[in-house]
Amino acid sequence: MSTSVVSQNDAVWDDEASDADLAAAPQLVVASSKFVYQVEVDNTANTSAASYVKVYDDNTTSSITVGSSVPMMIFPAPAASKVIYTFPYGFGAYFANGIVWACVTAGGTGGSTGPTSDVVAKMSYNAS
Repeated sequence: MSTSVVSQNDAVWDDEASDADLAAAPQLVVASSKFVYQVEVDNTANTSAASYVKVYDDNTTSSITVGSSVPMMIFPAPAASKVIYTFPYGFGAYFANGIVWACVTAGGTGGSTGPTSDVVAKMSYNAS
């Protein structure tokens, strides 16, 4: 799948990115500086394996090699679970260059194999 962005009329964040099948191929969320306030990882379709959403501070996918590029943040989701990570307003995670994300079955920098089943990911963010 690919990442899509919907503008929100919310007091905390401006936009929400979502991907119905985030996989190992890096996807561009936004190509400018942003504060991330919430990340949701729905790994319920993968009943026997954890998934890890890796998020990179970059404004292009061409400079990201999943498995060797160092992610700025990693959001794990245990097997058969849905997890929501929230940062307090005013203390969001700052990405200076842009946001690129991917989803794999190994934590840390290494690992480039995508999950067997769909992982639904959402991210809420706003301008810096």
